[in-house]
Amino acid sequence: MYKITDNSFVSSGGNPSKYIITDLIENTIQQEKQNNSILEYEERHEKEEHPAKIINLMDEFQQFIALHVLLNNHEGAVLDVGCGISTKHPLYFKALKNSNLTYIGLDPFEKNQTNREYLFINGKFEGLHKHIDSKVDYLIFSTSLDHFENLEEVKNEIVKILKPNGLAFFWVGVHDANVISRWRLSYGLFENFNVLSIPDLLSTLIKAPLRILYTFLSILIRTIKLKKKIPLDNLHFHYFTEESLEFYLSSVGEIAGVKKAPLSNSFFYAIKPH
Repeated sequence: MYKITDNSFVSSGGNPSKYIITDLIENTIQQEKQNNSILEYEERHEKEEHPAKIINLMDEFQQFIALHVLLNNHEGAVLDVGCGISTKHPLYFKALKNSNLTYIGLDPFEKNQTNREYLFINGKFEGLHKHIDSKVDYLIFSTSLDHFENLEEVKNEIVKILKPNGLAFFWVGVHDANVISRWRLSYGLFENFNVLSIPDLLSTLIKAPLRILYTFLSILIRTIKLKKKIPLDNLHFHYFTEESLEFYLSSVGEIAGVKKAPLSNSFFYAIKPH
């Protein structure tokens, strides 16, 4: 068992460490999806090459977290479930890292165990309470919830690892046909659109019918796959809709706050556990 301090994990023998190893993923299917995911992490997170729209979403998520932290309790331990492989604090925590919050990253990826600038747990979330001798004040699930195979185990662990007055923050992308189509069309047609530019105006008028037709066909295929429970990729176990996401999170606890990020399929939730 480990005790969490402001700058280390302390074992029962009194030995401090910046990182610990707990239970790693053993399930073959989970390992396969984990290996697929690490390629994306290495390409973007390690090089910190994020598209502008992702950086904007991270900033919005950070503001969402900061607001609720200030309203709740502006100090304590924050566990980021699925923090990735970056050695630096994530962009959605940059403005908070000099606060009274102790940031702890958790991920089953074994890459960059020892040289991270924050406390790191190399292990899976399920069963974490068996290794930590204290509860945390906040949990962050930043686009990681849909990577878990068993959501009931996640719910149970949240109750065991989070303080009763704590908050769990979720950033989840939903897959409703209307949400996805509006997001794709808004960026596809208007991301760099200049309303006072005649060439931009004419180009958009020409591209719009084709873009709408392409979006219709791709969303139709996605909808058929979702109804038949055919995976949309080789990374995720779940594909939430607005309804299914709220249903699940309501079973985790009371919804303390929710925000739909504009021009995206992203939703931010703050949950107080039951």
